[in-house]
Amino acid sequence: MKISLTSYHSSPTAPVRTPLAHGTAMEVIILLLAAFDLAHSFPNCFGKDFITAFPENIVYYHPTHPNNRISVTALNSNTSVTVTIASPYFTTTQQLSAGQPVEFLSYMIGKELDLSKFSNQTVHVTSTDYVSVLAISQKGDSIQTVLVPPVQTLGTEYNVPPVPNIYQSQLYLPYRWFRLVVINHNRTNQVTISGTTGPYETVSLLPFQLVQFWLNGSDPHVLSDLPVAVLYGHPCAFTTICTCRFLLTPLYPVTEWGSEYLLPTIEEDPINTTALLLTTSQAVTLLSGPGTGQLQLQSSQKLPFYPSLPSGSFSVKTSSPVLLTLDTPGLLLNLLPMDSFASCYLVSTIASQINQALLIVPTGQTGGVHLEGNVLTVTWTPMNGTGYSWGLADLLTVGQRNIIWHSSSKIGVYYLGQTDGKVYGNPAASLSAYPDSNGCVLNPEIVTLGNNQAGWPESLNYCQNRGYNLVSLNTPDFLLRVAKALRESPVPVPGQGWIGMRRSSLTGQWYWLTQQDVSFTHWGLGEPGSQIQGQCAMMTLDPEGNYTWSDQSCCEALPAVCYQAPVYFALR
Repeated sequence: MKISLTSYHSSPTAPVRTPLAHGTAMEVIILLLAAFDLAHSFPNCFGKDFITAFPENIVYYHPTHPNNRISVTALNSNTSVTVTIASPYFTTTQQLSAGQPVEFLSYMIGKELDLSKFSNQTVHVTSTDYVSVLAISQKGDSIQTVLVPPVQTLGTEYNVPPVPNIYQSQLYLPYRWFRLVVINHNRTNQVTISGTTGPYETVSLLPFQLVQFWLNGSDPHVLSDLPVAVLYGHPCAFTTICTCRFLLTPLYPVTEWGSEYLLPTIEEDPINTTALLLTTSQAVTLLSGPGTGQLQLQSSQKLPFYPSLPSGSFSVKTSSPVLLTLDTPGLLLNLLPMDSFASCYLVSTIASQINQALLIVPTGQTGGVHLEGNVLTVTWTPMNGTGYSWGLADLLTVGQRNIIWHSSSKIGVYYLGQTDGKVYGNPAASLSAYPDSNGCVLNPEIVTLGNNQAGWPESLNYCQNRGYNLVSLNTPDFLLRVAKALRESPVPVPGQGWIGMRRSSLTGQWYWLTQQDVSFTHWGLGEPGSQIQGQCAMMTLDPEGNYTWSDQSCCEALPAVCYQAPVYFALR
């Protein structure tokens, strides 16, 4: 079969520059077909080290006890997870299977904070492989969920959202005020909280110690010498004169903010009771959103959600990155920046009356959304002027993981739970930023090109020592993809390279290293020659040669074309 590769076109994919593997300057990754980027997924949710705590919830008083717990989901089987409480000391360890959420529940783990300024009631989660951690704060039917960011993604600078308006007169001090909980990791740390008038308190935190600040000032700002985790909330925020809700959300460091957001309506409350909390560290121009025209903001602001577009949803754009939080009675929901949308998400459910996923999808691509192995059927509402639509999908498996993925587009996904009409939720945990029609990619499909020219056996060892193999170009589609990547390579590409095909010395037949049938070939004119002329296969690496193959002596010095197959999350 002959094909022309130089005229092949597909949707544009920017070449990816990736750090050189194994510390060698001789290997250049030229193709990253799909990637699970643990370091840059948003919200930053997969890691091996986490710190959190359970702030006080006074919606229900004694004798109602908290049912706080930690839910951990592992990406791979045989993952050992340890949950430790700093003081009083408590630790427990479990082995987790891939994709199955496990709740860590005990009085020691779920003990909530009190009015003490300092505390050692920090929850420390460590694992031997990548996991996602969901902190579930519950007392009666008062629930909040927090997707806990791993330690390696924490920051040293946080700005605090504007304080939402609540009925405060029924609470005695300091329960009238919102709280900031700053949680330290494993080294002594200095933390300063300041306002518009300058610093007003600096504290020193011991390893795995936390401090609570009661916010009675404007535009609080947190600076620390070392990374910290920060929680923001209220133990009993009155939404009406006789009703209060426990509020809790994590804050993200300024490095995780965005400049464009899409805002769906949370349908529990009338639209005029919902607001947007815009957090900024500098003067910013609101380019679109509530109202009309541009708006100059000198500091963090609470913005009305009304008026909105007729659909109840709209886009907010700013001149520089901000943190945007949806403030609706009973829920503070940090929103996903559009440039952090992903193609695959992990959504864990808990025991609620209703478990749903809120989806934001390009309007022309709504048919590509899947829940596990099935296409999702959702009623979609267009978000006028954005090119996107939003919808709610029921998650039917309580206490189970749900993998939501799109075959060709990046999307936004949030988890929403509801008990007795009270809505809570969090952004879903993103697994992969790159769409793939075959499912949810965990490990990337990679083609690498080595410059250490050697014979075929040495090139095979070169690839295998790096966890790869010589590439087996066993289908036309795969050859087209590799050829496209070679053309778009950001580094110079040599003229020829070894591939994973050779001739049997016994039968003279060609075979792939993958043991797949040689049902497709792309030999050059007059190729292959006789067994005496060559036992190993190479390919031309430039468009002028049309990426054809030829046989060569296995001792010829050429670079290796290595390949790593993708690994997908097993779907139900």
